[in-house]
Amino acid sequence: MRELFSYSYKVTYGDVDAQKVTYNGRYLDIVDDFIFHFLTHTSEPLKDKLGYRLKRVTIDYLSPSHLGDDIQVVVDTSKSSTLSKSSSIAGGERGFALSLLVNDKAVSYVDVAFEIYDPSESK
Repeated sequence: MRELFSYSYKVTYGDVDAQKVTYNGRYLDIVDDFIFHFLTHTSEPLKDKLGYRLKRVTIDYLSPSHLGDDIQVVVDTSKSSTLSKSSSIAGGERGFALSLLVNDKAVSYVDVAFEIYDPSESK
């Protein structure tokens, strides 16, 4: 796997159920956090005026993550997003193929499409 950018997320008590397994829905929040950090790290205009919104997400759950796990989210540049035609970062709809790893073992693969927009032009 070739890594473009990575983001680490620590699973906390609020992320898990009584068996200390991460709620499936929390993976969407982790992906959303990742996109924010990726875009602010790689796209100077986003820091000032641009926003983004998720359009489509497909998640393949491979194994659970648990309380205390460090989830490493990486853009896998050896794969292409199937939800978006482009993976560039300037305007319009974009996509990523992501891997969510715990101890270098994949717990989920995520294909995500999002849209960059200017909030000042929203209604």
